[in-house]
Amino acid sequence: MASPRGVDPGSGPLPEEQERLRREADAAVRLEGEFLRRLSRHGMRGVDDMVEMHERLRLAAASIALPEIDFALARLGGLIDQLRLLRRKIDRLAAMRRSLDAVAAPATQPTASFPGAQGRTGHRNGGADPR
Repeated sequence: MASPRGVDPGSGPLPEEQERLRREADAAVRLEGEFLRRLSRHGMRGVDDMVEMHERLRLAAASIALPEIDFALARLGGLIDQLRLLRRKIDRLAAMRRSLDAVAAPATQPTASFPGAQGRTGHRNGGADPR
């Protein structure tokens, strides 16, 4: 019995269909090569490794209940808030210290801060014994 195209089914595809199949097969081989190249950058030997890793990750994720994840996220959020509060306190203390240092600095500086001053002891050599 003849096929709808008038070709015996046992005779194989038509030449244009063969060419289309060949192009699709070539494209599939190039795509696989590109996949393998990209996967190998991340230590995987192929798509099978990627599928296996996906399954392992799925099982690992399923072993942790969502309420546990929510609890952990809430605790981490609280910890982050405490660290931010601590950072603000440290910043305020640092500002207070700078203010106190600025107030105390003129009292500890030598009085010889104008041109021609002699130094704390009044001697030109900075207080060393002039002998």
